[in-house]
Order: sequence, then C-alpha cells, then structure tokens
Amino acid sequence: MKKTTVLLVLLCLVLLSGCMSDGTGNVFLKKDFSAPIGRYTAAVVTMDTGNYPQSIADAETFRTYLVSMLGKYAVFNDIVSAEDAKGMKNVVLLKCEMAEYNKIDEITRFMVGSMAGTSSVKVDIELRDFKTKESLGVVETSGTTPQAMIRAIETAADLAAQKLSGLKQ
Repeated sequence: MKKTTVLLVLLCLVLLSGCMSDGTGNVFLKKDFSAPIGRYTAAVVTMDTGNYPQSIADAETFRTYLVSMLGKYAVFNDIVSAEDAKGMKNVVLLKCEMAEYNKIDEITRFMVGSMAGTSSVKVDIELRDFKTKESLGVVETSGTTPQAMIRAIETAADLAAQKLSGLKQ
C-alpha cells in the first residue's frame, strides 16, 4: 500500500512539473529599422488578434503588459491614445498583431499535467511613424511556457520592450 501511494505521489509530481517551469522566449528584428527610435517621445500601442479571435483577452493582456514594460525600460516618455497623439509631434505607432497563439487551458493542464504541451504566443510589432505612417521596422517576439498563458505573454512583452530600448540610439 505504501509503495502504491509513493508511486502515485511521484507520478502526480511528474505530471504537474510543467506548472513549475519558467517561460522562455525569443525576440528578433523581422524587418531592420531604418533609423533609431530615440527621436520618438511618445507611443500609441494597438493590438490586433490576427487570425486568432479566441485570443482577444490574452491579446489585451499582452498590450497592457507591453505598455508596462515600455515604461519600466523608459523606451518612450509617454504612452498615449490615438486621439491624443493627433496633436503631438514625434509619436510612434506600435502596431502589434498576434502571429501565433496556442493556449493550453487550466482544465487541460490540471487533467493531463506536463503532457498537455506548452502554451505559446508570437507577436509581430511593427513600428510606424504616427503622422507619415512610414514603417520603421518590425520586431517579432515570442514566449513559450508549460505554465499558464500569462507567463508566455509576460516573457514576450518583456523581451520586446528590452529590444526596443536597445534601438533608441
């Protein structure tokens, strides 16, 4: 009886081990930037779900977290609405689009554990001059995690903000 209990506990720990892992991610320039983005003092951030309408809540979470990370890394002085940006100079549009989306829901994760696979998100972020609409470049960021989708989103947004911070010079 004791061996069976120990084996069951070990099996549960192995199956749930995916819930204890950190997320991983990547970020790279999908289209090189034509100039440093340091001259832009404000940004408008939009988010499109692309071909993944089921991702609407997670897409908004990504946008919100990205805005937070842009502030953390001091990429822009201000994040403004499109309406407020109309009267401003040196504004950049960060046009985010969900390029890939694979969410493992909490019930599946609980029932199947680490064998359920990984949640992943990939977002393309095109930067455009707000007034001229000229494309400045595109950053692709992604996050993967065996945890909840929020970990993948946090990883992807954090990596994107760090990359954009490096493009200011």
